[in-house]
Amino acid sequence: MGRLGAGGTARAAAAGPLLLLLLLLARPPPAAAGDSKKSEAGLVSEHFSQAPQKLSFYSWYGSTRLFHFRVPPDTVLLRWLLHVSQSGPSCTDVEITVHFRYGAPPVINPLGTSFPDNTLSQASFHIRALLSTMLLGNTSVNISHPAPGDWFVVAHLPPSSQKIEVKGSVPTCAYTFQPDMLALRVVEVSILEPDVPLSQTLLSHPSYLKIFVPEYTQELRLELQGCVSSVSPGCPVRLTVGASTLPRNFQKVLSCTGLTPACHLLLSSPPWGRWLQVTVESLAGPHVSVVFTAKAAFTDRGHKWHLGSSLCECCLSLPRLQHLTQLHHRDCEQAKAHVETILYLVPCLNDCGPYGQCLLLRRYGYLYAGCSCKAGWRGWSCTDNSTAQTVAQQKAAALLLTLSNLMFLAPIAVSVQRSFLVEASVYFYTMFFSTFYHACDQPGEAVLCILSYDTLQYCDFLGSGASTWVTILCMARLKTILKQILFVLGTLVIAMSLQMDRRGIWNLMGPCLFAFVIMASMWMYRCGHRRQCYPTSWQRWVFYLLPGISMAAVGITIYTSMMTSENYYYTHSIWHILLAGSAAFLLPPREEQAESWPCLQKFPCQYQICRNDRDELYTVT
Repeated sequence: MGRLGAGGTARAAAAGPLLLLLLLLARPPPAAAGDSKKSEAGLVSEHFSQAPQKLSFYSWYGSTRLFHFRVPPDTVLLRWLLHVSQSGPSCTDVEITVHFRYGAPPVINPLGTSFPDNTLSQASFHIRALLSTMLLGNTSVNISHPAPGDWFVVAHLPPSSQKIEVKGSVPTCAYTFQPDMLALRVVEVSILEPDVPLSQTLLSHPSYLKIFVPEYTQELRLELQGCVSSVSPGCPVRLTVGASTLPRNFQKVLSCTGLTPACHLLLSSPPWGRWLQVTVESLAGPHVSVVFTAKAAFTDRGHKWHLGSSLCECCLSLPRLQHLTQLHHRDCEQAKAHVETILYLVPCLNDCGPYGQCLLLRRYGYLYAGCSCKAGWRGWSCTDNSTAQTVAQQKAAALLLTLSNLMFLAPIAVSVQRSFLVEASVYFYTMFFSTFYHACDQPGEAVLCILSYDTLQYCDFLGSGASTWVTILCMARLKTILKQILFVLGTLVIAMSLQMDRRGIWNLMGPCLFAFVIMASMWMYRCGHRRQCYPTSWQRWVFYLLPGISMAAVGITIYTSMMTSENYYYTHSIWHILLAGSAAFLLPPREEQAESWPCLQKFPCQYQICRNDRDELYTVT
């Protein structure tokens, strides 16, 4: 098994004290990825680094941050240095989890969910460390004799809370993570050919060998012959064969400490078509010579297995084929098994099912996929129903979120009755798209999408911002032409800000605060001009403004601080009702003697009421 060390101590047992010392002595200064530096004993140290990424609290696989490294061939020691930084006013000492895996992104399960049926999952090696510990800069992971090729590192914060926070509403902390990889690679490797003895002498440095395993190899026998030490009897040698892949590996360790001058190691079903690393270390101490002869021999299977694809030859080993064909090689020497294998790749199993969405993710050119689950379903393929909602609960939630938008009929009716036709159009737009956005946002059984989900979401957010914008400007009692200009400009600004950051709180709060400043300025101007409070009627304050302001305040509080994943269907429905209700209360009354739509007021006596927009006066002609 591969030996590794994690934490501030960086245990030297990962590859022996000598290798760790060489790695530390040969460590280069921080440089670009792939920089190298020559060291003693035919070893080269190389430094690889990637750009830091901001960590997120874990809710699904898309919450993780993936780093991709390529380990050079003939690497004998690998060391990851884990760096973390923090910024922000609300940083706490959180636990950071880092996963490592060879060949593919790590399979992780921080939430403890169940995997789909007939799924074979291989857990990844991981470490957990507190932020305060990692800030000291002494957290590392060492792997001896790593397998060359692709290695993946995944990092994330603890599972996220159920609270739904509006972006920018509360102070946040940014946790940034960056791994650096230091590789100690051998540049002087002896090739061990089959049945050809190879003489070696060990002093203070290990001896590095490698051997190529041909196809259809059944067994590899590695033997040390004539092993003699200059000061001690026996063969004080440790032999390490194979590479570490974590958490499983094809690696064997043999200590030849017996009094016999020969010892051997048998490897059954070695990986075909690959180079095997062989490291020979002296156990006799420094300045003591050990002489031996290494010899390797292969045993063929006796016949070749014909597979449908050469790709399935390192994944179907002899024991598996014996299990599939139920053959005994001692009893059926001439038997032939024809195995057909069909392989195909899908980004998500069963497309994440009816309660999930398969999303493609990209990290620095590497493309992978993950399932985003809904309606309480969890797991890699959204098959864990331990916290899932029933169909009745889903339908009830859909009805709450959609029918609550009918409350916008109140401000629409009030706007039409008071001749605010532009405002009525905006409220109708908001009601329409909010209703169908939430109908499309539901998973599983209760779902209806008339347009793409992204389009409906954008229109819903735009309608909410525009409704608030036109309501406050309508309360300001501006001149008609100026009000219409601000309506258009404000809506365009809101549309632009939503395109830049759809979920930012200032997309709504910024224009609303600007509109509020305009309204407050106009009200103060009228107060000074008329020398009395505006609005002048106490009934207007008590029965309309105070209820409308209270409903708006409660709605904003619920929207920014009380919504969670569990109560979203109820709290967001209440938000719809409060937003529409506050608009109905806050809309100002129709101006006195203003024309009612669709025609002007005319009297039988030929008198006509005309309005002077410049002076806000009314004359009778």
